[in-house]
Amino acid sequence: MMSRRGATITGVLVAGLTVVGGVAGTRIISVGPAAAPDTSAAAMATAASALGSPQAGKIRSIATGAPSSATPTSYSPQQSAAPQASYSQAAPVAATATSRSAAAGAGSVPAMRTTRLIGAGVIGAALITAGALVRAVSGVQARAAGDVEGFLALPPEERSRRPVVACIGASIVRGRAGVDFVRMLREEFPEMAFANGGVNGHVAWEALQAMDDVIACAPNAAIVLIGTNDIQATLAPDDGEAVRRSKNLPQLPSPDFFGECLTAIIDRLQAGGTRVAVCSLPPLGQDLADLANVRTREFNRVIEVVCESRDATYLPVNERLSDILRDHALDDGPAFTGSWRPGLQSLVRHFVGRRSFDDISEQHRMLLSPDGVHLNTEGASVVADLAGEFLAE
Repeated sequence: MMSRRGATITGVLVAGLTVVGGVAGTRIISVGPAAAPDTSAAAMATAASALGSPQAGKIRSIATGAPSSATPTSYSPQQSAAPQASYSQAAPVAATATSRSAAAGAGSVPAMRTTRLIGAGVIGAALITAGALVRAVSGVQARAAGDVEGFLALPPEERSRRPVVACIGASIVRGRAGVDFVRMLREEFPEMAFANGGVNGHVAWEALQAMDDVIACAPNAAIVLIGTNDIQATLAPDDGEAVRRSKNLPQLPSPDFFGECLTAIIDRLQAGGTRVAVCSLPPLGQDLADLANVRTREFNRVIEVVCESRDATYLPVNERLSDILRDHALDDGPAFTGSWRPGLQSLVRHFVGRRSFDDISEQHRMLLSPDGVHLNTEGASVVADLAGEFLAE
């Protein structure tokens, strides 16, 4: 549990990122010395990219002032509300407001001091928020425990001492934005060596490009959980093109393209004699009737078909998690919004406020996830249990 002071500080920081971030990372414009709100926007772009959000390019363009290559939109109707003011539009407004304030307070020393104090407070809040965001981003981008790079750095005799299990995927596998199920497996099976190949933001095509290092680990078995970012890239018309450009994909994300990449990943692993299990993808949010989960079931059907065609083991992660939601009568919400904000707020609360992902889940009224995407202890335990059954065979 956090102290009251710690909770208050975290609340201020979360409020600060909301003010600094706005709907898509808008700028704070100040008169006088430059503050650090642009650092906040850049940090949010990095975090959004790490979390797999298609909006990362848009946030980064706002932070840097450069035009984005695409203008992604969320599938959520709430995301299309207010138009964003550009820097050139906002600057005259700020200047006008400043001149009015100066006129109103002319000849009044207390008024001028008050204005300066308010300005200093805004700048200070922006700097504190920027620091919090940088710390959160640094936390989520830190190396995973026992990652592939670290495993390959071990002496050859150490790498071959125990059976090797490669875990392949994105941020859910990396275990920095939620509870680390790979760590759970490592504790349950100390006689095995686990190489964590989770890379934040990866889609299936990127996981396929990273297979050389995974194969170099000479895994006896592999657990694959990839595709959540592929799903998110198909939820709004512009998101797929934004992801294709930002990741240099050979084609737009789709269930078919995902299936091709997953098939190639399994083929490469099996060519080296690796036993392969593929997890179905967890629900997005808790509204199982929502578009995001309709699409998730479509991708999971692709996974099931690919596993059948390649004689790989299908691990019903989604089915188990969905049953838990239904058992608790929580399968009708909160719905997945497509926004990067819940994930970023979760990271600030965890890495800055020192809150556990379980506490954050409870605060967000989520049973299995702190942010609607990544997993808390109960969610990660389902993955670890199913993967453990496969490894024990």
